[in-house]
Amino acid sequence: FPVSLLKFAAFHSRVHLIRKEWIKDCERFIGVGAQAKTLHTALLTSLLAPKILPVKLEDVIFRNFIFCKEAPAIPGSRPGIMVMESSPEEKMTTYEGIELPKPRRGVVQITGSEKLNYFMPGLAGPE
Repeated sequence: FPVSLLKFAAFHSRVHLIRKEWIKDCERFIGVGAQAKTLHTALLTSLLAPKILPVKLEDVIFRNFIFCKEAPAIPGSRPGIMVMESSPEEKMTTYEGIELPKPRRGVVQITGSEKLNYFMPGLAGPE
């Protein structure tokens, strides 16, 4: 959607405003919004219970924002925002001082995933 990068980052960093009712089959959702004092890191924890599965799925995601005043070394890129989402490794019990959910029976924890996205303003303008 056409929006300025500042509004885009604000939208994706305010995970504490997300409600579990907005996510299909979600039993629990915890979001801790990104702030400058946490180096622009947001935390999302969700527990999904799809009726077709015999187990629940738990996902812990750390979403980091990097504001790039200069374009990265990618042809055609411009200044923008890099967003990295990562799930902690299975053996980790804490991450950046935050206690992670413990393994438990009937819950499959999604671990070790990483995603990197780069967003830049459109050529026609942000809005």
